[in-house]
Amino acid sequence: MKKIKATPPELIWYLLAFGFFLVWFTRIHPLTVFDVDDWAFIHYPRRAVPLPSYWNPGRILPEILTPFCGSLAAHLVYPLLGDYLRSMTLTYGFVVSLFLTLYIYSFTCMMRRLFHLSTAGTILSSSLFLVAHFVMFRTGVVGNTYLFYCYDLTCYCYYLIPGVLNASLVMWMIGNPRFSEFLSSCSPGKMGLFLFLLFLAIFSNLPDSGILACYAGAVVLLNGLNLLKQKTDWRDVVRENFIFLGILCVWLLSALLELSGGRAASLTPSDRNLAANLAFNARRLAGLVFRCRWVWPAVSALIAGASLILLLRSRGAAPEDRAFRRLLCLGLVAFGAMGVYILLLCSAVMNGSVNRIEYLFPLCFYALLVVMLCFGYLLQKLPKTLYVVPIALCVLVCECNTIGVTYLEPNFSNLSPIICNEIMQDLIDVILLSDEQGLDEITLEIPVTSNENGLPFITRFLGPRMATSLLEHGLLRREITVNTVQSMESNWRYSLPILE
Repeated sequence: MKKIKATPPELIWYLLAFGFFLVWFTRIHPLTVFDVDDWAFIHYPRRAVPLPSYWNPGRILPEILTPFCGSLAAHLVYPLLGDYLRSMTLTYGFVVSLFLTLYIYSFTCMMRRLFHLSTAGTILSSSLFLVAHFVMFRTGVVGNTYLFYCYDLTCYCYYLIPGVLNASLVMWMIGNPRFSEFLSSCSPGKMGLFLFLLFLAIFSNLPDSGILACYAGAVVLLNGLNLLKQKTDWRDVVRENFIFLGILCVWLLSALLELSGGRAASLTPSDRNLAANLAFNARRLAGLVFRCRWVWPAVSALIAGASLILLLRSRGAAPEDRAFRRLLCLGLVAFGAMGVYILLLCSAVMNGSVNRIEYLFPLCFYALLVVMLCFGYLLQKLPKTLYVVPIALCVLVCECNTIGVTYLEPNFSNLSPIICNEIMQDLIDVILLSDEQGLDEITLEIPVTSNENGLPFITRFLGPRMATSLLEHGLLRREITVNTVQSMESNWRYSLPILE
């Protein structure tokens, strides 16, 4: 595999992308420790191996990454800043930004290698790819979602990071057509790193690990059909697709492990009504296109239509035409498999979750990937297309912003991050003061919520989890029993309605 080094403009682009993400997740829509899940998982450790009968036996990556970041924030950043909550925001914002920059880097490398684009072409195509994540679902003035949105800080580690890691691995493999040669010739260090990332990607969570599994399945299917058409022995088919068959086998093992977990056992009979759930979720998934802002489907249709016209006119005569046809088939098969998988998963395990961005990200990633592959082919065949790309980018970027708070805040109740920090800081201050006064048990007042599950707080869990996290991170000197009670006075203090 020929190694292609990044040019100085591309390095600047990666730094700008990282800076944008860091500002976004620490200043514009900061990740805040707020709800009961956040307080549980910022300190909750687990062993880095699959654990049968665990709540989620194969969910390794998020459950080791989240407390690791919490420890970094508490023991490295907090002593420098003196602000516990701000330290958490900066640490988690930094880590999320790092993974998203890897995502953009993987896409840029893929486009450059596949279509031999110029530096301007790679940066502009990467910019279009990034903007698409924000403009796709920007349909209203306020309260919009985007493809990097999650319900809370915990979900960024449990869903978004696994999603972009799996997607980055897929793009890296797509961008290396001679992937099998790389595996046979790479150094032990590179192979070790690849297997480590593959392990973390597969043992992350079921929705996002499906990104890798669907790609591996699509490769095996298309390669197998091609080899069988040539009347190749089936053993050669296995040999040629060994790594992808291995990915599928390990992924299948991780999926079967989840069946032995506490979460699978907690499903109620209504959750298992697969036929009704499939019909319900299929309708929601089919209506996804109507949730998109019209400008992105229009741009996608224009790009795909133009590329297909070029492909038909060329009749696959040139090598780049044959390569693009294969890439297009690969992307469409993976997209179709991903759609079926998400539909089945949401119907069998998390009915109704098909509308959540955390579950839609894998499917939307493949939809974007197909469009961007078409765009790369278009730039390869008609380089002068770049003339209009800066104008198109300007239009799309302006579509992302409104006069209101355009996008949802990363917390369950969509509260201002300032209010979230005020509430949590006041509770922390009371706990720390009680520790200084030698109290063994205290009761905290928290805002009233109408949610039947008690979210975002869950009264019986919030206090103990806060106390455990603060003790684990060295802010408390001893164990304190912390109880919580809902109080309208707390809502009035922060000028909040009853939280939904």
